[in-house]
Amino acid sequence: MFKSHVAGIRGEVTRISIKNALGMFAGMAIFLSAFALGVIWSRLGLPDLKGRAGSLALFASVALGLPIYTYSTRALMRTSGLVDVQGEFVGRGSYLILAWLLWMILTPIFNELAPRFETDSLLDFGFIVLPILIPYALYRIAVRFLVCDTIEPEVALSHPNWKES
Repeated sequence: MFKSHVAGIRGEVTRISIKNALGMFAGMAIFLSAFALGVIWSRLGLPDLKGRAGSLALFASVALGLPIYTYSTRALMRTSGLVDVQGEFVGRGSYLILAWLLWMILTPIFNELAPRFETDSLLDFGFIVLPILIPYALYRIAVRFLVCDTIEPEVALSHPNWKES
């Protein structure tokens, strides 16, 4: 019984195993690169941005890491003889993390700009709402145009006769 489980783990390359393995590697690489960017940021003597340099480094790492993860996963699947489905690599959660990080970056920027434009008008309300609206709008646009429901195409590739059962 034990040998069959071990052979199944080591012997078969599937789309799930490729996405899981490279996803774990990409996640670790993103956090390590964010840490490295934060250290480089402080060593270069760049302004601290009110303590948001870490958020900016993480945002940049995620924004650069997701396309690299997608490209490498797609290339490994093609090399393994598997067909990739458009939009199966990056989902809503990744875009939600990017929107949250963008909110963390924009909030102190708008808070710093607000006292310069004290007008006691609707513009003051905009300094409060815009850091929320900009990431939300970008998240909704990304989800609408970049995220696809890939369950049926993935199941159809793995199990061609799934509708007949």
